[in-house]
Amino acid sequence: QSPARRKAASSSSTASTANTTPLLDSATVASSQSHVLVPTRFNKRWTVFADGGDLVDDLSFSYYFHSTAANQVLHLASLLLIFAAIAVGLAFVALPAGIPVVSIVFFVPYCITLLALEVVSGALFTLWIAGCCSAAAFLVPFGQSAWLTCIIALVVLPPLQLLGHVVAEHRLPAFRAFEALFTTPTFLMIRTICALDVCGISDLHPVWTEIKRRSARWRQWK
Repeated sequence: QSPARRKAASSSSTASTANTTPLLDSATVASSQSHVLVPTRFNKRWTVFADGGDLVDDLSFSYYFHSTAANQVLHLASLLLIFAAIAVGLAFVALPAGIPVVSIVFFVPYCITLLALEVVSGALFTLWIAGCCSAAAFLVPFGQSAWLTCIIALVVLPPLQLLGHVVAEHRLPAFRAFEALFTTPTFLMIRTICALDVCGISDLHPVWTEIKRRSARWRQWK
């Protein structure tokens, strides 16, 4: 067979393949990869999520407003201290038997929501909060000093978080209540787990990759 005929046959075969192979746009491919990589527990859709998306979308929204390492560290540290300060303050309100009823009423619904949102990060926050509530009982005898420390923490730390947004992100926070109370803590814990490369929770690494990929969609947010 002559070279010219071989070339013509090759071109015909290529054209035939192109006509029979379905074309997928980039969004379809990305969506397919996302469903393969992200654990199914992240596919939940709650009405409080940004723009009616799934959990990964809401986490990517939080990432967009907490994209720098400095702001992430500041928010995680201040958040843990705020939980501790609230635990100390609530420890002074207890039943005569010493049962921290107010702490239980306040923290249990919060922890249940965090666990329902994402079980791994929610469990870690629940352990931290439980530890803070247990430790706070030992500070009750210090009375006024413990109260003063609690008040100072709750007054100083939120403005520091606002400063982190302005200085590190060059934008104000989103001022979404659910995102601030639940999505951002979940995002920060997932970020910490992935940064520390905690063994046994490897399924969060694809989630972190997908969070970063989807964050670009929020550039239009005002």
